[in-house]
Amino acid sequence: MQISTIIQQSCNDLVVAGITDSPKLDVELLLAHAINKTRTYLFTWPEKTISSDEFKKFQILFSQRLVGKPIAYILASKEFWGLNFNVNQHTLIPRPDTEILVEETLQKAKNRQGWPPHIEILDLGTGSGAIICALKHELPQANATAVDFQAEALAIAKQNALNLQLNIQFKQSDWLSVFNTEKFHIIVSNPPYIEETDPHLQQGDV
Repeated sequence: MQISTIIQQSCNDLVVAGITDSPKLDVELLLAHAINKTRTYLFTWPEKTISSDEFKKFQILFSQRLVGKPIAYILASKEFWGLNFNVNQHTLIPRPDTEILVEETLQKAKNRQGWPPHIEILDLGTGSGAIICALKHELPQANATAVDFQAEALAIAKQNALNLQLNIQFKQSDWLSVFNTEKFHIIVSNPPYIEETDPHLQQGDV
């Protein structure tokens, strides 16, 4: 089947299902992943046909999207701050608007006078580690620490830091309970703010 035909038919299916505001983008991301190509390839060669194995792989991915599973969880990956992060059901999906928190934090760190170069930064409820990794990426001299209550989330965050070659200390903790006399120049947090029963969770990458 031709790439253009797959995209058109799949977009129609998503529109009927009513679970996304970006059906074409969703289909392109899944199809590009299934055939191990970029979206640019899809734009350039819409008349190309894909193999039956590639189409089966796409169908498996697409069937998950049809029932509302977010793209990031299907692909187990999400870009944030220009960096690629592994994600799964144990972590929230990094969202573009969370980059505002990173921007504001970097601005405050830049404007502070008298702070040592090795400032101490703590991320509470780190999840995938997106925020602390972005901050450490921009402030390589900082001492970065992140905590999360869930061991499964910490495992993902640690792997992301390793993949990005960032030296970050991770601790399992219920917020600040693991700390005694430690002090931090900056504490950031972006905890869950959407109820688990919120229907928007089934409509996209929330």
